Order: sequence, then C-alpha cells, then structure tokens
Amino acid sequence: MAQLPRYQRLGLQTRQPGNIDFADTREQARYAQTLSQQLDRMSEFAFKKSAEMAVERGQERVREEGALPTLEAIEAKGGPRGIAEKAAVEAANRIAVVEIETLATADMQALTIEADKTNMSMPAYQAALADINDGYKASLAVVDPVAAGVLGARLQGKTSDYNNRYSEIAFRKAKAAMAQRVNDTVSTRSKAIVDGATAPGIGSTESGIEAAVTELVQAQIDLGVGQKTANKVATSTLKVAIKENRIYQFNEAAGINEKRFLLEKYKEKPLPGVSYSENLNFVNRLEANLASEIATGQRETVDYINNNATIAMQTGAPSPDFALDEDKIFGLFGEEEGQKVIDSWESTMDLVNNVGSLSDMTAEDALSVLSQLNEEIKTSDDAKVAIGRMETFRQALVDKTTALENDAAKYVISTNKEISESLAEVQTSINAGNFALASSELAFVFDQIQTKYEQTGVPEAQRNLMPKGFASGIVTMMDNVDADVATTVFSNIGNNLGDKYANKFISELRDAGLAPEYVRSMYLQDDDRIQLELATVSRMNVEDLKKNIPTTTASDFNEIITTEPQLVEYQEAYLKGGDNGGLLIVNEQLEVVKKVAMWRMRNGADAKEAFNSALNDIIPDYKQTVSDETGTYVVPIGLSELDVKQNVQLLKQDDALKAAFDIYGFDIRRSVTVPDFVDEAIAFTSLADYGQFVNNSTGDGLELHYDDEGTPIPTGFIIKFEDLGAVVDRVYSSFSGGRETLRLMRMAQNEGRVLSGGITGGAGDYFTPSTVEADPIVSPEEGFAAEGKIFADDFNEASN
Repeated sequence: MAQLPRYQRLGLQTRQPGNIDFADTREQARYAQTLSQQLDRMSEFAFKKSAEMAVERGQERVREEGALPTLEAIEAKGGPRGIAEKAAVEAANRIAVVEIETLATADMQALTIEADKTNMSMPAYQAALADINDGYKASLAVVDPVAAGVLGARLQGKTSDYNNRYSEIAFRKAKAAMAQRVNDTVSTRSKAIVDGATAPGIGSTESGIEAAVTELVQAQIDLGVGQKTANKVATSTLKVAIKENRIYQFNEAAGINEKRFLLEKYKEKPLPGVSYSENLNFVNRLEANLASEIATGQRETVDYINNNATIAMQTGAPSPDFALDEDKIFGLFGEEEGQKVIDSWESTMDLVNNVGSLSDMTAEDALSVLSQLNEEIKTSDDAKVAIGRMETFRQALVDKTTALENDAAKYVISTNKEISESLAEVQTSINAGNFALASSELAFVFDQIQTKYEQTGVPEAQRNLMPKGFASGIVTMMDNVDADVATTVFSNIGNNLGDKYANKFISELRDAGLAPEYVRSMYLQDDDRIQLELATVSRMNVEDLKKNIPTTTASDFNEIITTEPQLVEYQEAYLKGGDNGGLLIVNEQLEVVKKVAMWRMRNGADAKEAFNSALNDIIPDYKQTVSDETGTYVVPIGLSELDVKQNVQLLKQDDALKAAFDIYGFDIRRSVTVPDFVDEAIAFTSLADYGQFVNNSTGDGLELHYDDEGTPIPTGFIIKFEDLGAVVDRVYSSFSGGRETLRLMRMAQNEGRVLSGGITGGAGDYFTPSTVEADPIVSPEEGFAAEGKIFADDFNEASN
C-alpha cells in the first residue's frame, strides 16, 4: 500500500490522516452476512419443513394404499428413494406387522372353529397353524427382514396360544367321546341281554341271562367304569331281562297247564331287584291274563265245536280241517267239564251218523226226526243227553229255515260241495272275461240249485237263483266295464239263460243294485242298438243331458206321463198293491225313459217325439196291462199277456188256490188278513170270489190281496210270472181228473167264456170245486219247510 506522505512542520511530526472508515461498505457486508445467516436459517427451516412434509406424505401413502401394497410398490422400484418413500417404508413396516398379525390371528380363529366342527386331529391342526405362521412371515420377509423377524416372534406367541386352546377342545371332546363309547357299549350289551331274554335259545333262560349279566360287569370294568356303577347297571339290566323273559316264557308256554306251572314257579322265586308287592302285582297280572285267555279259549272252542256241529248237521260232516284237540279242551275246562264238551261233540256226530244231513232232508223228514228225538227223551236213561240231542237238531232245523228265508241259494251252495265248485268255475270265467262261457255255466248252476230245491221241498217263495253276494259281485263288475262290454254281457246272458231264468236273474240283479238303465237293457236283449244306448246314458247324469235342450222339456215329459191312457193304466197297475217297491220301479223306468229321450233330443227330435219313441223302446210292456175281475197288473215283456191272464183265472178258484198255497208251503193262517178272520175255508172262498192279484214289489210276479171294500190287503202269497204256468199245471194235476178239467177250462177260455169264482158261462160243467175229490199232491214234501219251523217253534214254547 502506498504510504501516505508525512508532513512535519516546526519540528512537529506531521499528523497522518486516519484510516478511512467505509461504513456503508461495512454495513453492507454486515447486512450481507446477516442476510446470509438468515437465508441459511430459512433454508434450513425450509428443508426441515420439506422433510417433515415428505414424512407425512409417506405416512399418508401408507394410510391410503395400505402397508403391504406400499412396501411391495417401493420394493418393485428398487427400494425407497427420498424422504417420503423412506418414511413410507418405515411407517409401513410398523403397520404391516400389526396388519399381518391381525390377519394371521383371524385365520387362526377360523382354523380353530373349522377344526372343532370337523374334529380335526391335533397334528393336522398344528400343521395348518404352522402354515399360517410361515406364510404370513414370508410375505413380509421379502421387503423387510427385520420387520419379518418381529412379526415371526409375535405370531409364534399367537400360535402357541391357539395350540393350547385347541388342545383343550380336543381333550374335552376326546373325553366325551370316550364316555359316549363306553355308554354305547354298555347300552348295546344291556339291550342285547334284554332282547335275548325274549328269543329262543340259551339266552332266553334265567341262568343264561345271569351269566350274560356277569360278563357285562367285567366288560364295564375293562372299559374303565367303576365297580359301583358297573354293578348298578348290571342289576338294572338283570331286573328288566328276567321280567321280560318270564312274560315271554309265559306267553310261549305250550298249554294252559304249563302256564299254571310257571305262575307257581314265579311265586316261589320273585323277580330280582323288586319289592314283594311289585312281584305280587306282576304275578297277579299274569294270572288275570291267564284267566282271560281261558275264558276266551273256552268261548272260541265252544264256538268252533258248535259251528262244526252245525256244519255236520247240515251237510253230514264237519269242515275238512276240523280237529278235536282233547288236551286243549281238558286244559281249558278241566277234566270234568272238558269231558262233557267232548261227549257233547261225540253225541252230535252220533246223531248225524244216524239221521244224515239236514240239507238233504225235506221238511217232512226233518219233522219226523224231530218227533223221534222227542220220543227218545221219554225212554232215555239220560234224559238230559236226549234233550240235548233233540235241542241240537231243533236248532239246526231253525238255522236251516232261517238260512233259507234269508238266502236260499247261499244255503244250498254252502251245504253242497259240487254246486259250490260249479259256482267257483263261473267266477273264474267272469274274471277271465269269458262271459259267454260264464253265462252257460251259470245256467247249469241254476239247474243244480233248482234241483236241490225240488229234492228238499224249499218253498217256491224262497227260491232265489243265486246267492245275494254273488249277485252283488256281478253288479259291481257291470258297473266297472265299458258300455260295449256291458252289452256283450247282456246278450250272452239272454242267449244262455233263456226264458227259464232270464227274468228272475234280472230281478235279483235289480235287488242287488244294478243300474236302472242296465235293468231295462237286460229286458231288451234282442235290440243291440237300444242296449248300447242304455249303457251309454247310464254313465251320464241328468244335468249333463239337459244341456242345450229346451227348458220346457221336463213339463213336456210330465204331460205325457200324466195323460197317456195306457201309460197311466200301467202306472196304476204297478202301484195298486200299495207297495213302495212298485212305485220305485215305475219311477226308475220313467227316469230311464227321460234320459234316453233327452239323449235323442240332441239329434234333433222334439220332446214328445223323443219321449214316445223312448217309451216304446224302453218299456214296451206298458201296453201289456191287465185289469179284470182277477186283479190289475202288468205282464212283463217277453211273456204273453193272454197266457198270463188265463193262468191267473185258472188259479183263482178256491180249491186251486188252496193247492197252490200247499205247493208253496204257504200257511194262510199266518198271512196278513182282516182282523176278524177265523175260518180257513171262508178265507179261500173270499180270495177266489173277491181276491185281487197285483204286481209284487219287484215286478216279476203277482201278489194275492184281499179286497176289503175296495182296499187291497196283501196276503203275502206271491207267485212269479215264470212259474205261473207250471204251478197251474201242478195244481190241476193234484186233483182227480184235474188234467182233463184243465184242458176243458182252457178250451172255454179260448172260446171267450169267463172263468171266475163259481165259473159261469157254462164252464161249471167242466169244473165244480165242491164236487172234486182231490188226490194227494204229487210231491207231498212240498210246503213242509214252513210247517217244520212252526212245529219246532211250537215245541220249543211247550218245552219252556
């Protein structure tokens, strides 16, 4: 630096000028320094703030994206760069440990629940738990081994906790399962002992049961059951098993005596494990059961013997499978009473062997046997036995009479093996659908039954063609076949039964409930068209038929019914006897006509045309109404109105009526008559002069009525149309010269002369009842069935 010049004056040192103070520069420098310091501080603050913000951004990222996703994303870019990512990694590591631990804990909980449900084994559970631990630990080891280590330590603690928890669960379940197995084993073996007590074999004896119970005690001890508990179970099992065994042995005992022996044994050796009163009640119940069994057995045995006695009396032998078990009888009744039962049966069979089967006897024969048995009572050494024999026969006679009244055909078939087998063949043919063969076979069965009727003198009024049950079976079959099959059945029946049986067959089917349309169809066997039409409308109801036809149809029909003279006369004839059965038949017939008429109106016919055509087709016999001095009645289609009318005139003579009553076994004293009736001869005269024949309730015959000042009173005497001619021939054949008389009387009828009462118009020369000397009736056994019942009833009353 250049030296400033020095000036000196007068010996004085020249004053040097001082350093120049550049204050502004200095201030500028100081300001700059201060500013720099401030900038440094500001820069430091800004950097620090920026770092804090970066940390917050890193933490925010973790909150938004999640710890594991953030770590995975940063690791994918090669690691953290910058404060934010480093902060994110640091925060994520801390949070990831917690998150993964939470997820792992949830999985451990779910595993424990599932293991409990499925009874997972402990090793399998531990392996699954280790998989959860290792898996979650590995998921963090990739991004932060340190954090993974922390997580592993924490998960190891959780794993140990859950291992302990499931171990307790498994132990409790294993303990319960063991207890259940023990219980099941004991229960099964106990039940086997009880079940074996009621099964054949060694296990069903009391010693066998006791041995099995001893084995049960040891089995329980082997399973870990205490001695006390094992003994308690064994005692309970023994008590039940012995009780069940005693009941079983009692029920399976061979007879009454063996049961009595068991009861004594049970009294001596009470049931194990029960009180005295309990054992007494047990024995008393068995004794009551035995008493009831004895009473039932006695009743059943008596019924069994009596039923076979009845069969033997009726047919000559008991049922083929009958066996007299004497040991059983003695067991039930004791020695004394049992011998009486056996003696009674042997007495019955001795009677049967002596007199034969009642089903083959006429009424006269049966009365003769009854009279002989009555006489034996007076001379027998043992009157009580003789009375019993007579009572057995009398009861059998009453049974036969009752059976004939209820269902004569059923009685004949039940007491005749050959006829029963023939009827079974008919049923076989029907089941096979071979109706032509069935109807032919049925005609043969009817012939057999009628022959039996003739041989044994069954009254005409009781002679049905077939058992009522068989008729019901045919009706059921007809109801279930198609219309075309039904018409085939009708034709086969008509062709094979013929006039001899057809009308009676139809009548019995009507009684069994055959549809009215089918009843009329069977009377019209020669018209297939009408039969098919009737079969068709039988399946339809009136409401369906009324659809689409005029509403005035009903009134049109009623007008014809109430105004057509012949139809009105026809209805009056049916109803004259006052029998509701006649009213039902007429109503059924008219309903059938209405249904067919409505069916035909569908084809364009008007009401009157349709009704009249149906009436002529369905009830052609409405024009065959007879109304004269002999009565008012309708002759069924297929029979000659003139022949019926003439035969009724021939029958309506007092001696002829009496002979007819004898043929039918009909006792006029027991008929419904006027209250003051006392004399038989007067009754026959009154019937011959004023009696009226009217249709019976089924329309297949005539019933004779008294005429009480215009009011008909039924006598109960009925004769069927198909029997009328044969009965007239038999009646006149029973008189001396009767056949010639009959020929002359029929000649007089054909010449137009009227026969009645005293037989006017010159016919009296041919037949004068008061001068006819009657010969014995050709078949004297006829009519004795009813007399037999009267005799038996009177004798019974006298005995009492």
